[in-house]
Amino acid sequence: MPDEAYAMPTRITTQMKAAEAGRYNPVLQTFSDRSLETTAKARETGMVVDHLNLARDRQIATESTYNILNMRDKRSGLVTTAPPPPPPADRSHNPNHELPTFRHPLDSCYAYNIISGLSLADHSYKPPEARPKVRSQILLCIMIRI
Repeated sequence: MPDEAYAMPTRITTQMKAAEAGRYNPVLQTFSDRSLETTAKARETGMVVDHLNLARDRQIATESTYNILNMRDKRSGLVTTAPPPPPPADRSHNPNHELPTFRHPLDSCYAYNIISGLSLADHSYKPPEARPKVRSQILLCIMIRI
C-alpha cells in the first residue's frame, strides 16, 4: 500500500473546531463572511431552479401531457400574449338562427344541449320564451358533421 495509507490522520484540535464554528452560525444558518454567504445563496438558488426544472421535465415525461385543471398542453411552453379577438360574425343572412348568450355558467357555445343532443329551443334550463331560436335543420347539420 502507499505510504499515505499508513500515515497518521491529521489531528483536529479544539481551536480548529472553534475557528470553524466562528465561520458558520448554526442558529441563523449563515456564514459570518458576507462574500461566502452571497456565493452560497446564489449557488443554492441555482440548484433550486435546476431541481425544479428536472422535476418538471420528469413530470411531463411520465404523466399526462395536458393539465387536467385548465386542459392546456404542458409541453406548449410559456404563455404568449393572445391576439386580438376576431370581429363578430355577421348573422344577418339567417334571421332564424340566434347564437346563445353566455350569461349563466350553464350556457354552452353549442346550439344544442350537449347531454341530450336536443336543440336549445327544445331542451334548456331557461323558460320557453327566453330560449334561443335555433332551427332544427341547422342542428341536424351540426349533429351530422360530428
